[in-house]
Amino acid sequence: MVGGETQLLSLRISILYFLQSANKHTLGHLLTTGILSKDIVSSWCSFIALSHLIADSQESKETILQVKLPVDQTPTDAETLMEISFDLLTNASSLCHTRIAILIFICTWLLNNSLAVQTFLSIDNTISYLISQIRTQAIANDLEILIQSLCSFTLEIFAQSKYYCNAQQQIHLTISEADELLIDHNFAQLFI
Repeated sequence: MVGGETQLLSLRISILYFLQSANKHTLGHLLTTGILSKDIVSSWCSFIALSHLIADSQESKETILQVKLPVDQTPTDAETLMEISFDLLTNASSLCHTRIAILIFICTWLLNNSLAVQTFLSIDNTISYLISQIRTQAIANDLEILIQSLCSFTLEIFAQSKYYCNAQQQIHLTISEADELLIDHNFAQLFI
């Protein structure tokens, strides 16, 4: 749909932002195709467009938690949008621009949304990945510094979540359901 890297940059951006087209593709289809694209413009524009769509809407942030996309063209192998976003973020072949857009999207999604924070924390290695990016000593360029900063900002969002705040205030676990086992006091103290 976007034409790949053979088209002019201005044309590719125009196509992505021109969402009222006469074809059969929905906005959701265009965004998910862009997210999964290896084309830097498609993926960046799609993640940024999604972040704008959910920025001021708690309902939208919670609704997209339910979005699942097929992986490897099989409907039984579906992953959530958050899992796919994190996989793309941690994929070594993802370009810096794509990783920056993903981090902007994730930060927008997590901000003031405890359910999204809980879901993000339930994905394996999210915290360890963010910390490893922050601790990286050999930064090659400004884009990597920006990624490092966005990873720090993402961790700061956790510090604002009710789960983190509760864990920081309570030395002993006080839970009523197993789903509340997310962050303990000792872990919360690491960020003080």
